[in-house]
Amino acid sequence: MLLHLFKRWFEPPAQRTKFRQIVGRFCLISGLGLPCVAKAQVLINESFRNATSSAFTLRNNAVLTANSASGVGDTDGNGYLRLTGNTTSQRGAVISNDAFSAAQGFNISFELFAYANATGGADGFSVFLIDGSTSVANFTPGAFGSSLGYAPATTGTSPNTTTTPGATNGYIGIGLDEYGGFNTSNEGRTGGGTAFVRNTIAVRGNAASSYALLTPTLTASNTGSALGVATTRAQSGSTDYRRATINVTPTGGTFRITVRVQNGTGVVTAVNSFLLNTPPPPTLRLGLAASTGGFTNTHEIRNLYVVVPPTAADDNAVTPNNTPITLNILGNDNPASSSFDYNTIDLNPSTIAIDRTVTVTASNGSTGTFAVNTTTGTVTFTPTNTSSVGSFSVPYVVSTVATTGTNAVPATPTNPATITVQVGGSGADIATSISGPATVQPGTSISYTITTTNVGTTNASTVVPRLTLDQNLTLTSPLPTGANYTNGVLTFPTTGTLAANGSVTYTVTFTAPASTSTVAATASATTTSTDVNAANNNGTAANSRTNTDVSRPLGVQLVHFQARAAGSAVQVVWQTASEENNAYFVVERSTDGTNFVPLAQLEGQGTSAREMSYSYQDQPAVPAVPTTLYYRLRQVDTDGTATLSPIQAVAWAPQLGAPVLHTYPNPMHGQLTVDLTNWPVAPCLVELVDLAGRSHYRQVLTGGEVQQLAVPALATGTYVLRVQGPGRQQAKLVVQQ
Repeated sequence: MLLHLFKRWFEPPAQRTKFRQIVGRFCLISGLGLPCVAKAQVLINESFRNATSSAFTLRNNAVLTANSASGVGDTDGNGYLRLTGNTTSQRGAVISNDAFSAAQGFNISFELFAYANATGGADGFSVFLIDGSTSVANFTPGAFGSSLGYAPATTGTSPNTTTTPGATNGYIGIGLDEYGGFNTSNEGRTGGGTAFVRNTIAVRGNAASSYALLTPTLTASNTGSALGVATTRAQSGSTDYRRATINVTPTGGTFRITVRVQNGTGVVTAVNSFLLNTPPPPTLRLGLAASTGGFTNTHEIRNLYVVVPPTAADDNAVTPNNTPITLNILGNDNPASSSFDYNTIDLNPSTIAIDRTVTVTASNGSTGTFAVNTTTGTVTFTPTNTSSVGSFSVPYVVSTVATTGTNAVPATPTNPATITVQVGGSGADIATSISGPATVQPGTSISYTITTTNVGTTNASTVVPRLTLDQNLTLTSPLPTGANYTNGVLTFPTTGTLAANGSVTYTVTFTAPASTSTVAATASATTTSTDVNAANNNGTAANSRTNTDVSRPLGVQLVHFQARAAGSAVQVVWQTASEENNAYFVVERSTDGTNFVPLAQLEGQGTSAREMSYSYQDQPAVPAVPTTLYYRLRQVDTDGTATLSPIQAVAWAPQLGAPVLHTYPNPMHGQLTVDLTNWPVAPCLVELVDLAGRSHYRQVLTGGEVQQLAVPALATGTYVLRVQGPGRQQAKLVVQQ
């Protein structure tokens, strides 16, 4: 297939124009193994209003109500996905026809309608993700009833029991449970209590864990109001309207899950940033299910979106007594390929209305006001008076600007994040922060920056910062002069006098343990002076406090790295969640897992809070026999500091005679290296064209050599590099940034 595509690029202009236009409309870059910036996009857009669905396959009792065969009678364009009718023992499910990449994270949102028997109804909905390598034909929903089509169940009385397995190759299942059984261990489910608690949202794990309950066992409703209502198909504006949003955010190789439910004009966060304990498979399929038992409700879904999301990160700051401070809260947030709409910054996500000014009260009773500037996208905190001392926090969300076109992305909100401001008192007031990751890739290098600031009004004496860490972390950077590291406690040098508004900062680097992705790190400080606000003397990696916005972790967050055989080549792909001072990556290969040689250098993004994807295709120049090859990344900072990734082993079987075209860096920035060492030593025509077929560079080079191309100034975008030599021709997509 790829060979056919590349041949089409060499057709005369009249024949290839339409083909190139088609290619330009689709994101082929990832499929061809070329680097591509991870951009926000609609992964699934299904309204379920029509008589058919190309996005989902229906199972069991599921019907599209606009389809005449359903017997419901809705007209085309005005239908719903009905998973169950208002009768007993109904079970309906759908599974997405296409799998999508897991690494970049995504938002799932949809309208849900459970009506007829209101709060007495049952059972509820489930939203689940399964391994994307599972074919639709081989997928079977889990048990229905309280298992909601995701978890397994054993029913009946011994010896006449029936066991139904969970959803095929399940990864996670989220139950929006009217009756309350999904949260229990009844019917042989793993984990949970015995009491049914109505109107709860809980998360169950993957098939390997026997679909165990992951979230804590619930003893009370967490949805804010009933999921089932009396109003038939309540629409937006009604107090009975319900819409669910599920944020699936990449974190340390796995996900954090946040589930929010709109109840009329209010929004409730039922599951808040829950960290999953297992990494996802490379791709996922989305499923939806619902069921009834002896109690019933009609269960319907409409207007489903799965979107690669924008993300928001916590912001932390300190300010002296009675001094306002302005924070650029969006500076460490990621709008994906869109941009943030400053008018949507909402300081109270629990209501539908956008709150741009909020007064909050600290634990000691003092108050202060947060206010949004919709022109600059900043938030200013103003203490009420000189007695307003302590910690002040407010949540926020912000939405992106909607895009248009074939692959349009709707205005999409971020996950909720928190702004925290520490206000110093009158006198010496030490505030300590730590900037660094709370979740990491096992075995990778991590850095922590510790800042101790005197936010008070008078000098502080004998200030000693400390950092307490997991004892199985390995210190890899030199200690500051006068520092000491013993039993997991790093004591920094003593500062004799720290003036008001003065600060001291230290950065240290460690290697994360090989067996876990969660790291505990806490910063603290002491002073011999009277500290008027001791509550801000401690900071953690998950809740830092400092006089600048440092909630983005330092260094490069590598969330995915994989090497895999791809015909005669080996495809090396990786993704970063954020980058700081990242100069470049070097792809390295080894035949013994110990001695590595560099293959290519790809330029990094410097400093970026956006997710980035990279790819390199290696045509191994090793003996033409099956062998095991080993790959790793060397990430190099702008100061020369290098960090190595985990090693990936690839069982490689060469395919002789395949043409080889190496280019790097990709993305390129005005320079492109073409490696033709495996081509015949003969003239080769090299041409760089855009997706419309216009030529931007054309030169005859000699095969058998490595050539540097002085590429002219190009607009940002995707181009095709074509090489024609004796008896062979090849094309490759390259990206100009």
